[in-house]
Amino acid sequence: MGLQFMANKPAAVTELHRVLTPGGRALVTLPGPEPDLFSIMGDALSRRIGPELAAFVRTVFSLHDEVEMRKLLEEAGFGRVEVEAATARLHVPEPRDFLWQYINSTPMIGGVMKVDEATRTAFEREVTAKWQPFRANGGMNFEVRMTTAVGWA
Repeated sequence: MGLQFMANKPAAVTELHRVLTPGGRALVTLPGPEPDLFSIMGDALSRRIGPELAAFVRTVFSLHDEVEMRKLLEEAGFGRVEVEAATARLHVPEPRDFLWQYINSTPMIGGVMKVDEATRTAFEREVTAKWQPFRANGGMNFEVRMTTAVGWA
């Protein structure tokens, strides 16, 4: 659903509740806090390309607090709410491949492509160099905490 990107989160969750049939349920899964892998990328984006792109990375991981999620669902009218957080260990491609797969799959690609090739290359070099400690088994490993909230109408 991308709840973390909604300007008015309470209204979005209220609408989610409204469209459910009685007894229906909504499940929201949100990552965060921001893993080191993404902090490195966000910092490099901010310095080399623009802080507005780094803001996107920060937003991805901005809504993960269990208490906040419970409150959002309960205030939207969900009668029963369960919220839990768990850490997931992820394996992603090699640094350069993962960097461009991620950038290309987000709205950040437009901003990244507006800068000159030398700037993009410097950005890539900085990020991939700092991602070297994450390399393992033909890719990279990192952990991310995931908050899952379920609300029943």
